[in-house]
Amino acid sequence: MSKSNIIKLALATILLTLLTSCGKLQVTIDIGLPPGITVSNAGYSTNFTKVINGSTRFVICDDRTTNLNYHFNYTGQLNSWSSFLKGATTGTEKGYASFSSADIFDPANKEVRVTYGIAANVAPLAVAPINTTGIVPVPKATIIGYTKLFVNINGYAKSHQLVSSKIPVVDNCQ
Repeated sequence: MSKSNIIKLALATILLTLLTSCGKLQVTIDIGLPPGITVSNAGYSTNFTKVINGSTRFVICDDRTTNLNYHFNYTGQLNSWSSFLKGATTGTEKGYASFSSADIFDPANKEVRVTYGIAANVAPLAVAPINTTGIVPVPKATIIGYTKLFVNINGYAKSHQLVSSKIPVVDNCQ
């Protein structure tokens, strides 16, 4: 940009500022930002459930692969999103994955669906010591910890973070 164009731009800015401060002129400048993003209908499920304190809950099984599915709908323009699991007490993070708008499950309905395959013994949590006596009891399912699902959703002009409630991790899903 030439020096004379910079001077003209500065004078125009000063003139607009003076006119708008007098209440005689209102200027709206559109800088072309896309609208913000709104998230709705978010949820998760797993392929295993257990009754815990009288309520049926989705659980992660520590002794076998568990599929953890999450979904959400959105309005506005979705740029990207990422997700990971985090141990509720340890803070250990595992399974980080990032996605772009090209990975959207159903762009026409603005719906996102993701499935994690969580292998046995990898959910992030604090686990009790392993029995080394050679005797392997088959107890009823016992909660050995909790993990949370975190989903970070990035629109072009706004971001959201979704955090699940604690997801129980049980030691025996037989």
